[in-house]
Amino acid sequence: MRHDAADERLPKVISGAVDLECGSTTANAERAKTLAFSAVFFLAGTKLMVPLAGAGGTAAAAPVSSYRDLAGRTVVVGAGTTNAEVMRHLAGLVSPKITVAEAPGLDAAYAMLAAGKADAFASDDILLSGFIATRPDGKRFRIVGDYLSYEPYAITLRRDDAAFADLVRSSFERMASEGTLNRLYARWLVDRLPNGETLNVPISPHLAEMYRVLGEPD
Repeated sequence: MRHDAADERLPKVISGAVDLECGSTTANAERAKTLAFSAVFFLAGTKLMVPLAGAGGTAAAAPVSSYRDLAGRTVVVGAGTTNAEVMRHLAGLVSPKITVAEAPGLDAAYAMLAAGKADAFASDDILLSGFIATRPDGKRFRIVGDYLSYEPYAITLRRDDAAFADLVRSSFERMASEGTLNRLYARWLVDRLPNGETLNVPISPHLAEMYRVLGEPD
């Protein structure tokens, strides 16, 4: 499982080097200035992953259960992610200020947490769940706190190809009406994965309703 930084992926779409980018990419107004988006296919949100009690961290004293507990401590984020923006905003709301360390990608961010160079790793909850499920040392960590942001995932494509955008839109509508989106969700996020692990992330009522509406005829 390799996680490239968002600031490496999206320019490839803008330049035309790739036609579609499907990953943990949040559809937002800022990115819509240079990119087009498919329908939303997943709803995630920023949360914190922290070591279990006694499992390390840069400050082993007080456990972390909220971003407020990171006052004077370090959180690592992936460079170019919306999670980085969220944590930079929250950093100054506590005293002493939270130190926000940017890693070149999510794998590097996880490595910093695992090495005890950060007290928490902030990313989308589904990605954090993936690290816990698939990394040999993943069970050393847990996900804590409230959602610090909500992140609607969508496929990105160039803005200057209306015909291609229509094809993507109609394909999503067909997959929703045929139940394909629900089946794919269950296959990868609820059922056992090919590696034997299980993420066990049931579809949220909000996302289920989005799929339902998307598949309804006009």
